[in-house]
Amino acid sequence: METDRDTADSQADRQKTVLARQIAKSVFDRGISELRRDYRSGEEKYENLEIDLSSGPPVQHKGVSFQIQGSDPDGSGTLPAVGVLKSEKSGSGGVVSVTAAGYYEDARYRIKGDVIRDVKGFSAVSVKDDLNSVKGAGDKFKISGLDTNPVDQSDESDELDPGSGKGYDRPAMQFDDGGAADQADTEFDDDQVVGVNGEGDIVQENPLKVGPSNLAQEIRDNTTHSESQIRREISSGGSVGSKESPAVAAVDGDLKLSGNFHGVGALVVDGGFEMRGDAQWEGIVIVTDEGESGSGEGEGDDDNSDENDNENCNEEDDNKGHGNDCDNYDEDNPANSEGPPGNGGGPPGDENDDDEDEDDEGEDDESNSTPGPEVDIGGNAHVYGSLMMETGGNGSLAVRGSSRLQYSSSTLAVLADVLPTMDESVTLEVSNRSTKMFEPDS
Repeated sequence: METDRDTADSQADRQKTVLARQIAKSVFDRGISELRRDYRSGEEKYENLEIDLSSGPPVQHKGVSFQIQGSDPDGSGTLPAVGVLKSEKSGSGGVVSVTAAGYYEDARYRIKGDVIRDVKGFSAVSVKDDLNSVKGAGDKFKISGLDTNPVDQSDESDELDPGSGKGYDRPAMQFDDGGAADQADTEFDDDQVVGVNGEGDIVQENPLKVGPSNLAQEIRDNTTHSESQIRREISSGGSVGSKESPAVAAVDGDLKLSGNFHGVGALVVDGGFEMRGDAQWEGIVIVTDEGESGSGEGEGDDDNSDENDNENCNEEDDNKGHGNDCDNYDEDNPANSEGPPGNGGGPPGDENDDDEDEDDEGEDDESNSTPGPEVDIGGNAHVYGSLMMETGGNGSLAVRGSSRLQYSSSTLAVLADVLPTMDESVTLEVSNRSTKMFEPDS
């Protein structure tokens, strides 16, 4: 027969369990908050992170406050609370396994869950509208949707680790226009365009989940750096922005990044965009058709950037039959070439110009009057994050040299606090959540 003492003991045990569960929940919620803060700041501190709640708010139960006294990451002691976060990359997604345990006297309670980091809607390259041309030169460049953390291009000891990011992998390239997607599929070798779907990862998605136009306008409306500041830093080979304070800038007219220039943040170029040398941008670059092509000033020195591309033309295995500009480049006598890489034609006044004039004569082609933005990425230049284009139905994309267009969720996540669209795109989702009591010695 159950006595009053048995009943009292049972109630006390239940209260201990409830308190242990409340403590575990506090640890779990605190861990998620830490994870969200680290993710949005681009940090990676959460791996094997111990959560100490001794200075946190007390746990409330039936009007009584219970202060959490510390942490026990091994789960073997008797302190009231413990929380541990462990990061694990699995397959095409970045999963952070969160385990939180609450202790109250001899009662123990554990909560587990998988936290998925995600930046929705982006790829290494996203293109809205059709393109006049897509060109790939050589076999050293790479377009990758495998989430990867950035490295310092100017530091030879800092090696790229493909797939090192903690977010979902993405398609390498996405287009809303089938014709442009077909051009890219024809021009680029499969092993140079790699993403969540494997090699040759070029997809058509209409409409794009994140449209370049609206995001570009947000950048223009929230600039932290003027156009003159950007051009001045490029000319001096400097840098703009950081993970702690990303730059937000818009440039009207053509822009060239070269040398060792390094930028972090969000950049809109209303005109042509070119990268050479070891130039690097971490974040978002959006190139639109709204600027005046050829109006750029103060774009910096070439810094031997053409030599970087020409070196790739000298490699025997660099040309894969694309019919690219390397096929026509004469290193020993450039003046006799049909054109150095990137120029796509002979020197002024040669017979190629005459042919072009004859071809254009009498044509009423809208694309000739509004050529659209031209994007040319070469040398050893890298974009970590996402390169986006809005062409207005024209424009061109060329990738060459040893350049890399690399999806990186960590460089996009740092923009959540400065751009509304990015705030909506950066998410943490908890899945596979489970709760369980466990014995003191387990």
